[in-house]
Amino acid sequence: MVHGNSSTSILTTVSSGATLAGSGTVGATLIQGGATLSPGVTGVGTLTLAGITPTLGLNNTSILNFDFDPTNQAVGSGINDLVTGISAFTLDGILNVTATSGDFLGATTGDAWRLFDYTGVLSDNTLALGSLPGLGAGLSWSVDTSIANQVNLTVVPEPNVAALLGGFGMLAVLRRRRH
Repeated sequence: MVHGNSSTSILTTVSSGATLAGSGTVGATLIQGGATLSPGVTGVGTLTLAGITPTLGLNNTSILNFDFDPTNQAVGSGINDLVTGISAFTLDGILNVTATSGDFLGATTGDAWRLFDYTGVLSDNTLALGSLPGLGAGLSWSVDTSIANQVNLTVVPEPNVAALLGGFGMLAVLRRRRH
């Protein structure tokens, strides 16, 4: 459990079965397979990496537990979990999300909740989606790394819905050209 600043350590290694949780500051961190990263403590919080090389490495079976407010997409601010201050970052693992209140059924395409802020190089080994709250019909979750220095959990149309809408759009264009 992190409360305060423990960023003076050279490397914090979280072993399988253990959890790094809290709202505070740590140094370079490695979350091994089967270990858990959970910003905040029994609720939301911001975990900050600091020090000479504040790197974060996640294993493909690392577990990431985040809490988000379905009605407020504020970055951190005691409203949503956030991990920040990362320089070099290896993104991997299995993401689980819990709603802090209510549900995500009112979420719409493009809604996004920030998971990580980083300043250096991102090695994206693909963050898998684990246990996530349900969304409205035709919507699904996606991990978005397209915005520089951010990793976001985003609401997108389900792939078959997007293809169907695109197909209807093409039919409308073709029909218009025929007339």
